[in-house]
Amino acid sequence: MKRMLVIAAGLVMITTTLAQADSMDLKGRFALGLSVGAGIPTEDYDDGVKAGTAANVSGEYYVTPSIALGIAGSGIVNDVKDQYQIPGYNLNASISSGSATVRLAMPGERAEPYVIGGIGSYKEKVEAVDQSSSAKISVTETHVGFHGGAGVNFLMSHSLQIATAIEYHHVTPSDPDPNTGERAKWGFVSITAGVRLLLGGKH
Repeated sequence: MKRMLVIAAGLVMITTTLAQADSMDLKGRFALGLSVGAGIPTEDYDDGVKAGTAANVSGEYYVTPSIALGIAGSGIVNDVKDQYQIPGYNLNASISSGSATVRLAMPGERAEPYVIGGIGSYKEKVEAVDQSSSAKISVTETHVGFHGGAGVNFLMSHSLQIATAIEYHHVTPSDPDPNTGERAKWGFVSITAGVRLLLGGKH
């Protein structure tokens, strides 16, 4: 508990420093974002796949300088671990999602620390590609999931931000395995960087 309090206090100090008196005002503006980075599998997903690539696209509207409502599409693509590969095939797995999001920001003059969360639909997919014919066989499941995280956006100009983020995504358990009765839990952590275009508002 003490360690968590120290970390929380540190985050408050950092965000307070970044959020200067003359803060940027994004109220009434739209933000379109695109970012890529590393996708780290967690829970049962980590048992069968390697670390991979994560990506995120988003669109948001700032209803106040500190609150933005939006939609986002996120995903991760991973190679299946060597011990689970099938001779003659390349196996990979992916999780893709579409969600509604809420961003709570502390806008500063040039930096915008924030926390973000959302809920939506997550599609889990495992695909086998024949090495000789490139024919594909896939299995998919769709479930409700949620995500949450934090980051900092850096204002480069009136219309451009550099975006950084780390988010945790959790997919609700799948249907029980008919043999074991266990429910698989899939999730991942994304660490990404990218750009956000700011539209509308006054110059």
